[in-house]
Amino acid sequence: MPIKRAHENVVCAAIWASLCMAATLWLCQVANAASGDPASRPVSVKTVHPKVKDDFGPYLEQPATVEPYYSIKIYSEVAGRILSMPKEVGQAVTKDELLAVVAPSGGKSAPVSILSPLTGLIASRSANPGDFAVNPAIVPGASEIVSVLRNDIVTLTVRVPDTEASQLRLQTPAYFRPEGFNGRPFRLSISRITPSLQAGDRTIGVEMDVFNEGEKEYAELLSRNASTVNNEFKGGVIPQFPEALKGTPGSISLMPGTYGLVRFDLKSADGGLTLPASCIVMKGGVANVMKVDSGRVAMRPVAILQDDGVYVSASWVDKDPQSGMRITLEMSAEDEVVLNNQGELEEGQLITAVPTDW
Repeated sequence: MPIKRAHENVVCAAIWASLCMAATLWLCQVANAASGDPASRPVSVKTVHPKVKDDFGPYLEQPATVEPYYSIKIYSEVAGRILSMPKEVGQAVTKDELLAVVAPSGGKSAPVSILSPLTGLIASRSANPGDFAVNPAIVPGASEIVSVLRNDIVTLTVRVPDTEASQLRLQTPAYFRPEGFNGRPFRLSISRITPSLQAGDRTIGVEMDVFNEGEKEYAELLSRNASTVNNEFKGGVIPQFPEALKGTPGSISLMPGTYGLVRFDLKSADGGLTLPASCIVMKGGVANVMKVDSGRVAMRPVAILQDDGVYVSASWVDKDPQSGMRITLEMSAEDEVVLNNQGELEEGQLITAVPTDW
């Protein structure tokens, strides 16, 4: 009888142990599900796809100086007494109009007439009738007797630092905000860029030629040069008339010597894909993006190409399978990345993507 009872006790203990083990496994599964274990259930996450943003890109603002299209110092080619100078400072002068008459020294030659080489304004006079004019080829350092400038066209000159110089192209959009226009900017195009840095301040020169009178006069200028291969213009580049003034009676009317501010939009030249800046995760000084692949997330390194604080242009960083060298790969509009709160996710975590427009 005692032996039978002992056997029954062993069977009961085994059954009880099996029940306890099953209960423990069930409780662990419940706990794992409640704790949000990555393998247990997906988490809803906002995601985005890379796309082109027309307003993306850093910009550069630099002061601009308004300069006359041409400024010419005129000297006497002969030494002698100045007989007359009919034009005063600020007066208009046409090409080949008389500027001065000089009687050569010795009185053996006829008076010499000095004519204006261009149409413009008298910018300065350094002599008067009765003064003695000297030939600068004989007397170094001699002053000009008069200077003439052309300001129906003006040139905006900007010095751009070497750090941004490589990003400028003739197609780079520029916006000029002159003094005295209540902050009104004018959209312009770059006319020329100097090909090398200036050694002193490590800058390059950027110039924009702008017509300085009304739209009617601009049409006359273009008509006058239609059959002359643009020989009035520097390098054959036609000066521009501000789009904002077309169809109006106004003109930009810039005075040489004044200043303004030019903004260059340094946008991606290839119209590359961008992402919201919140997609970037920095780890150990390396930029990363959490990419979605087959419903799971994976941290992928990227190379930042441009960053304006709101959007970024980036490319994937990978290794060449053959050489093992670091390579970059362009992003695709089909790529899907996590928008924010990446710190709450784990590598390989299962997610439910919630595509977000941006």
